[in-house]
Amino acid sequence: MCGRYEFSYNPSNLSKQIENKAKACNLKYKTGEVFPGDDVLCMIAKEEKIDLIVLKWGIRKESLRINARQETIENSISYYHKNYKPCAVIASGFYEWDSHHDKYYLKGKDEFIYLAGIYNEEGMLIITKEADETMQGIHPRMPVIMDQKEMIRYVHDGQIRNKSKQLFISQTNESRLF
Repeated sequence: MCGRYEFSYNPSNLSKQIENKAKACNLKYKTGEVFPGDDVLCMIAKEEKIDLIVLKWGIRKESLRINARQETIENSISYYHKNYKPCAVIASGFYEWDSHHDKYYLKGKDEFIYLAGIYNEEGMLIITKEADETMQGIHPRMPVIMDQKEMIRYVHDGQIRNKSKQLFISQTNESRLF
Protein backbone atom coordinates (compact mmCIF):
# COMPACT_ATOMS: atom_id res chain seq x y z
CA MET A 1 0.00 0.00 0.00
CA CYS A 2 1.31 3.43 -0.79
CA GLY A 3 0.34 6.05 1.79
CA ARG A 4 3.13 8.58 1.32
CA TYR A 5 5.89 9.25 -1.13
CA GLU A 6 8.74 11.70 -1.72
CA PHE A 7 9.09 14.02 -4.70
CA SER A 8 12.20 16.20 -4.70
CA TYR A 9 14.19 17.84 -7.43
CA ASN A 10 17.94 17.54 -7.72
CA PRO A 11 20.42 19.21 -10.10
CA SER A 12 20.10 16.63 -12.92
CA ASN A 13 18.97 17.36 -16.47
CA LEU A 14 15.74 15.37 -16.05
CA SER A 15 14.84 17.25 -12.84
CA LYS A 16 15.50 20.57 -14.57
CA GLN A 17 13.36 19.58 -17.57
CA ILE A 18 10.41 18.56 -15.38
CA GLU A 19 10.73 21.60 -13.12
CA ASN A 20 11.00 24.02 -16.08
CA LYS A 21 8.01 22.46 -17.86
CA ALA A 22 5.91 22.63 -14.67
CA LYS A 23 6.89 26.29 -14.13
CA ALA A 24 6.11 27.16 -17.77
CA CYS A 25 2.63 25.66 -17.32
CA ASN A 26 2.22 27.45 -13.95
CA LEU A 27 1.51 24.14 -12.18
CA LYS A 28 1.21 24.19 -8.36
CA TYR A 29 1.91 20.90 -6.58
CA LYS A 30 3.45 19.41 -3.45
CA THR A 31 7.16 18.61 -3.23
CA GLY A 32 9.01 16.89 -0.41
CA GLU A 33 7.01 14.33 1.54
CA VAL A 34 3.64 14.00 -0.21
CA PHE A 35 0.46 13.01 1.67
CA PRO A 36 -2.96 11.79 0.50
CA GLY A 37 -5.16 14.75 -0.44
CA ASP A 38 -2.21 16.79 -1.78
CA ASP A 39 -2.06 18.16 -5.31
CA VAL A 40 0.56 16.05 -7.08
CA LEU A 41 2.51 16.21 -10.31
CA CYS A 42 1.61 13.41 -12.74
CA MET A 43 2.36 12.42 -16.32
CA ILE A 44 -0.39 11.64 -18.81
CA ALA A 45 -0.61 10.95 -22.53
CA LYS A 46 -1.72 13.92 -24.59
CA GLU A 47 -2.02 12.88 -28.21
CA GLU A 48 1.38 11.38 -29.08
CA LYS A 49 3.31 13.11 -26.30
CA ILE A 50 3.65 12.92 -22.52
CA ASP A 51 2.35 15.95 -20.64
CA LEU A 52 2.42 17.12 -17.03
CA ILE A 53 -0.76 17.61 -15.05
CA VAL A 54 -1.61 18.31 -11.41
CA LEU A 55 -4.14 15.94 -9.83
CA LYS A 56 -5.55 15.61 -6.33
CA TRP A 57 -4.24 12.39 -4.74
CA GLY A 58 -7.35 10.56 -3.65
CA ILE A 59 -11.03 10.31 -4.42
CA ARG A 60 -13.53 11.08 -1.70
CA LYS A 61 -16.32 8.54 -1.23
CA GLU A 62 -17.32 7.69 2.34
CA SER A 63 -13.64 8.20 3.11
CA LEU A 64 -10.64 9.26 1.04
CA ARG A 65 -9.57 6.42 -1.26
CA ILE A 66 -5.93 6.76 -2.30
CA ASN A 67 -5.07 3.39 -3.88
CA ALA A 68 -6.62 0.91 -6.30
CA ARG A 69 -5.65 -2.76 -6.36
CA GLN A 70 -4.25 -3.91 -9.69
CA GLU A 71 -6.19 -7.17 -9.38
CA THR A 72 -9.47 -5.27 -8.90
CA ILE A 73 -8.86 -2.97 -11.85
CA GLU A 74 -8.08 -5.90 -14.14
CA ASN A 75 -11.14 -7.88 -13.00
CA SER A 76 -13.72 -5.13 -12.54
CA ILE A 77 -15.55 -3.24 -15.23
CA SER A 78 -16.62 -0.55 -12.72
CA TYR A 79 -13.30 1.29 -13.15
CA TYR A 80 -13.95 1.58 -16.87
CA HIS A 81 -17.45 2.99 -16.30
CA LYS A 82 -15.97 5.81 -14.20
CA ASN A 83 -13.81 7.04 -17.10
CA TYR A 84 -10.48 6.35 -15.45
CA LYS A 85 -7.42 6.97 -17.59
CA PRO A 86 -3.81 5.94 -16.92
CA CYS A 87 -1.36 8.36 -15.30
CA ALA A 88 2.05 8.09 -13.68
CA VAL A 89 3.10 9.75 -10.44
CA ILE A 90 6.66 11.05 -10.45
CA ALA A 91 8.41 10.08 -7.21
CA SER A 92 11.90 10.09 -5.75
CA GLY A 93 10.85 7.14 -3.56
CA PHE A 94 8.04 6.05 -1.26
CA TYR A 95 7.50 5.29 2.41
CA GLU A 96 6.15 2.16 4.00
CA TRP A 97 5.64 0.99 7.56
CA ASP A 98 6.02 -2.56 8.83
CA SER A 99 3.83 -4.27 11.45
CA HIS A 100 5.99 -2.76 14.23
CA HIS A 101 5.34 0.75 12.86
CA ASP A 102 8.97 1.12 11.74
CA LYS A 103 9.23 3.50 8.79
CA TYR A 104 11.15 2.61 5.62
CA TYR A 105 12.10 4.68 2.59
CA LEU A 106 12.26 2.81 -0.73
CA LYS A 107 13.69 4.13 -3.96
CA GLY A 108 14.87 2.82 -7.30
CA LYS A 109 18.29 2.94 -8.92
CA ASP A 110 17.29 5.90 -11.10
CA GLU A 111 16.64 9.46 -10.02
CA PHE A 112 12.87 9.00 -10.25
CA ILE A 113 10.50 6.10 -10.13
CA TYR A 114 7.05 6.30 -11.68
CA LEU A 115 4.06 4.95 -9.78
CA ALA A 116 1.23 3.66 -11.96
CA GLY A 117 -2.03 5.44 -11.34
CA ILE A 118 -5.49 6.03 -12.70
CA TYR A 119 -7.38 9.30 -12.73
CA ASN A 120 -10.64 10.95 -13.64
CA GLU A 121 -12.19 14.36 -12.94
CA GLU A 122 -12.50 13.49 -9.22
CA GLY A 123 -8.82 12.73 -8.57
CA MET A 124 -6.06 10.14 -8.85
CA LEU A 125 -5.46 6.70 -7.30
CA ILE A 126 -2.09 4.92 -7.09
CA ILE A 127 -2.25 1.32 -8.28
CA THR A 128 -0.95 -1.27 -5.82
CA LYS A 129 -0.08 -4.95 -6.16
CA GLU A 130 0.99 -7.80 -3.92
CA ALA A 131 4.43 -7.17 -2.47
CA ASP A 132 7.42 -8.65 -4.27
CA GLU A 133 10.26 -10.47 -2.48
CA THR A 134 11.97 -7.20 -1.57
CA MET A 135 8.89 -5.78 0.15
CA GLN A 136 7.29 -8.87 1.73
CA GLY A 137 9.13 -8.43 5.02
CA ILE A 138 7.88 -4.85 5.33
CA HIS A 139 4.32 -4.76 3.97
CA PRO A 140 2.05 -7.16 2.00
CA ARG A 141 1.31 -4.59 -0.75
CA MET A 142 3.32 -2.08 -2.74
CA PRO A 143 2.77 0.45 -5.54
CA VAL A 144 3.25 -0.65 -9.14
CA ILE A 145 6.65 0.86 -9.99
CA MET A 146 7.76 1.64 -13.53
CA ASP A 147 10.94 2.93 -15.11
CA GLN A 148 10.75 5.72 -17.69
CA LYS A 149 10.22 3.45 -20.71
CA GLU A 150 7.47 1.48 -18.96
CA MET A 151 5.83 4.73 -17.85
CA ILE A 152 5.68 6.04 -21.42
CA ARG A 153 4.04 2.83 -22.63
CA TYR A 154 1.65 2.71 -19.66
CA VAL A 155 0.29 6.25 -19.97
CA HIS A 156 -0.33 5.68 -23.69
CA ASP A 157 -2.02 2.27 -23.53
CA GLY A 158 -2.88 1.60 -19.87
CA GLN A 159 -1.24 -1.82 -19.83
CA ILE A 160 1.05 -2.62 -16.90
CA ARG A 161 3.90 -4.79 -18.18
CA ASN A 162 6.60 -4.35 -15.58
CA LYS A 163 8.55 -6.93 -13.70
CA SER A 164 9.85 -6.46 -10.18
CA LYS A 165 12.16 -3.49 -9.79
CA GLN A 166 15.24 -3.47 -7.63
CA LEU A 167 14.46 -1.27 -4.62
CA PHE A 168 16.90 0.21 -2.15
CA ILE A 169 15.50 0.28 1.37
CA SER A 170 16.55 2.32 4.35
CA GLN A 171 14.86 2.46 7.73
CA THR A 172 14.17 5.91 9.12
CA ASN A 173 12.59 7.47 12.17
CA GLU A 174 12.53 10.82 10.39
CA SER A 175 9.39 12.23 8.87
CA ARG A 176 11.53 13.41 5.93
CA LEU A 177 14.84 12.25 4.55
CA PHE A 178 15.97 15.46 2.88
